[in-house]
Amino acid sequence: MRTFASEDGKLVVADEVLAAVAARAAESVPGIAKVAGQGEGLAGLFARERPPKGVGAVLDDERAEVSLDVVVAYGADIRVAARALIAAVHEAARRELGLRLDDVDVRVVGVEAKGGGRR
Repeated sequence: MRTFASEDGKLVVADEVLAAVAARAAESVPGIAKVAGQGEGLAGLFARERPPKGVGAVLDDERAEVSLDVVVAYGADIRVAARALIAAVHEAARRELGLRLDDVDVRVVGVEAKGGGRR
């Protein structure tokens, strides 16, 4: 968690909020099929308000870091998609939370087959 203090009061941002912002940013990146753990099984249908298992975030007074495990779309250039994802997460954190991230790590854990299944 990170606390932002002002003369009017304070704002505390939890790690889970940063993780949710990162997961939402990933949804818009071409070549990224999904964040690992997102929408898998019946539990995935009811867990939209929580960040998926494939997103981790550390937010404290010293650092702001995000790690994402993702599944790429079949045929996508993995390096291009990963670079675009890193840029999108940095931008979303800056725009939505006013944060400058120290690090965004992406780990590709699968490739989504043409029909939507994971390999």
